[in-house]
Amino acid sequence: MIIFTASLLGLTALSYPLSGLRDRWLDISHDLAIQLYPHQPDTSILDRLVFIDIDDETLQQTGQWPWPRTIVADLLKEVMRQRPVAAGLDILLSEPDRFSPAELAKTLSVGQAAFIKTIPDGDKELTDIIAANPVVLAAALREDRNGSVLRPLRRFNAPSGIVNIPLSHDGVVRKAPVFFTSSPALPPSFATVLWQFEQQAQHTGNIVSKTLPPPVFRLYPLRADAVKTIPAYLFFTSSPPELPPHSILVIGSSAAGLKDHLTTPYHPALPASLLHLHLLYHLMSGEIIITPDMFFLAENLFLSLLITSLSMLMRYGSPRIFLSIGSILTILPAAVSALLFWSAGWLGNAVFMSVISLTVFMTYGGAISVLQARRKHLILNCFSAYLAPEIVQKLAAGRSLPEIKGEQRALTAMILDMRQFTHLSQYYENRPDKISDIINALFDYATTHIASHHGMVDKFMGDGILALWNVPLDCPDYPYQAVSAAQAIITGFEAWHERAVSQGIIPHNTALSIGIGIASGTAIVGHFGGAGRLNYSAIGSCINLAARLETHTKTLGCTLLTDKNTALSCPTGMLQSRGRHQLKGFAQKQEVFSLAKG
Repeated sequence: MIIFTASLLGLTALSYPLSGLRDRWLDISHDLAIQLYPHQPDTSILDRLVFIDIDDETLQQTGQWPWPRTIVADLLKEVMRQRPVAAGLDILLSEPDRFSPAELAKTLSVGQAAFIKTIPDGDKELTDIIAANPVVLAAALREDRNGSVLRPLRRFNAPSGIVNIPLSHDGVVRKAPVFFTSSPALPPSFATVLWQFEQQAQHTGNIVSKTLPPPVFRLYPLRADAVKTIPAYLFFTSSPPELPPHSILVIGSSAAGLKDHLTTPYHPALPASLLHLHLLYHLMSGEIIITPDMFFLAENLFLSLLITSLSMLMRYGSPRIFLSIGSILTILPAAVSALLFWSAGWLGNAVFMSVISLTVFMTYGGAISVLQARRKHLILNCFSAYLAPEIVQKLAAGRSLPEIKGEQRALTAMILDMRQFTHLSQYYENRPDKISDIINALFDYATTHIASHHGMVDKFMGDGILALWNVPLDCPDYPYQAVSAAQAIITGFEAWHERAVSQGIIPHNTALSIGIGIASGTAIVGHFGGAGRLNYSAIGSCINLAARLETHTKTLGCTLLTDKNTALSCPTGMLQSRGRHQLKGFAQKQEVFSLAKG
């Protein structure tokens, strides 16, 4: 409890200095989430949204920007003939039209009356059209003037919304405002005002959002072509395009020269006017990404729990338990975040939590590694007294260490025995060096194949060998490896025998043979012996069964016999059943198997 409380207080104290870093990692989590779970937008809503684009081709045909307001009025008039639900004019109208009669009169110092009869007043035409239709105008925050708003001229008398869209630290749009909470006097966002027109419409039905979104929400980014785009110049032709029924549109520009583009996770330069329609889609569909306030507390609570758990495991748990539980706790934040995002659209700071959890886990893991190294040194000192150097090296390089005390393990045992040894003993009765040469040559041949198939020679027993698999090192397919080693020994035995005869190791009139028994099961593995003399070995019924199978090869006239457990772990066709046989020392008959081709 003390560790938990101290870690929680420490994390809380660090929350403010780390807030900027956490926000950046939250942006990364956002990008990963939308990549892992691509958003499938509602096409029934997207089909109603239209971007009227004052693109480069429109400017070439109509004239450079800024246009006289008469052209803007003509475009808006033509669009509103089709009676859309609402039209957003993403053009700042905060100053009078410089092509109006009054403004031209000021510029040219000529009386206004001379121009009124010949030059139309674009602002008046635009005012009349706006007054008769559901039009939303653009307003903008002036960042260099204490957050004041650049609003449309009062003469237009139309609702307006702020077109500013906040950028993340890397200049990418990932979230959007609904209301600007810095001041209650500020108008809502441009897309929000359009959404309010949609809410008031009588034909929206179940498309109306049922809940009010938070002041700022994160976006499922849409593709650039998700919303229908119509070049503005088409509305100046004799056959203007038809708008979808109950459409909501935004008139804006994608022209490169106007530089009104923003970067999204899906598009490096998306027209800002088009992005407002994307924001409107999220408001209409209710498909938004939020990070609940409780997530901040939950993250600190989880990290405190992680530190406490790893501290307890480091003190009382085994390395395996520490690794298992620590790994689960490390990946848990990412897994929970993925589940919440997929099911509810809640975005957790998965990257931040994963990085911090991994750092904590590695710190504790490093401390455990130091303690484990000390234990490894002790164990290897014990094993080096009676294990082959290559086995000791494998143990030293391995991640897991055998227990010094006895443990129960699943293993496969092989008993290999030399035939005609009695004849050799009589033949070389006065030449013990010859007998040792023959035995050593056979043992060298057999142990080479055993080692190459991941086996360990437990001991040499007169003219026989006891070999074990899956001890002291893990071997995933140990029954198969044991049978493969035996098969390799049998296959190459005749060639080895001929070489030994040609080298004078085996007499010409002697034909040696071998018998092999293999059995799989559980056994007690550990250090056995008295004071000052220990041996790492195995004790169990499967060892005895392997010995009985080796003896029974003489009865069946074959070189290799295995038990059923071993046969079931080998590929089909490698072994064949030789029926059930009564073996000495076993109450029930045992089904035995030999190599399929011998």
